[in-house]
Amino acid sequence: MRGALDYAIDTLGLLSVNVADRAKLPKSSVKRSPTYYSPEQLKKLFKAVEGESIEAPVKLSATYGLRRSEALGLMWSAVDFKRKTIHIQHTATRGGNGVIRDDTVKEAASLRTMPLTPDMEAYLKALQARQKQLKKLCGAIWPGGDYICVWDDGRPLDPAYVTSRFSRFLADKKMPHIRFHDLRHSSASLLLSHGYKLEDVQKWLGHASIRSTERYAHLLVNDKNDMAADVSKLLAVS
Repeated sequence: MRGALDYAIDTLGLLSVNVADRAKLPKSSVKRSPTYYSPEQLKKLFKAVEGESIEAPVKLSATYGLRRSEALGLMWSAVDFKRKTIHIQHTATRGGNGVIRDDTVKEAASLRTMPLTPDMEAYLKALQARQKQLKKLCGAIWPGGDYICVWDDGRPLDPAYVTSRFSRFLADKKMPHIRFHDLRHSSASLLLSHGYKLEDVQKWLGHASIRSTERYAHLLVNDKNDMAADVSKLLAVS
């Protein structure tokens, strides 16, 4: 039997639910200070991650400040050993229906060409040689594609796996916890600590706007200390 509430809803146009409950709250505009590893911690990480399934994305992201999608989207065709460059132009992201791999980047500024560092060149050459051997061993089961960050059977690494595995790896090695994305922050911190300006870091990270890079401004402590020292000298009363 229909009750009084049903009658009121039908005749008076009342709602049985609060439509505000279905509204999505806007994302907070508050940005937290980036977490990052020091150069010493990164060296320890690079050593510890050797031979791990996530070695390639970890080293690529920390060295070049790549987003997870950029590191996992890298293909061997983007690496030019002759010109010693690596081109960021392809991404791998996780969507509702699985991993989306496409020739797109987050923004136009993210489309960039990076120089191969000597260590990264040596690492990638060794990795490519190893993957060629594995491909011969796997034969027909080796999947198509040209991705750098893959399993030993050629399957590309899943973004979700990389994130979760990285967290477990740090816990297993008893290293300070950071997010995989914080490797990108670590790269920015490294550059700023060696005297590079925010504009330099902006181009390195592929930020479209300097405002995105300004989150690292608090790391420019040495520059501010030098400025304070100069101001003190100029204003000193003799």
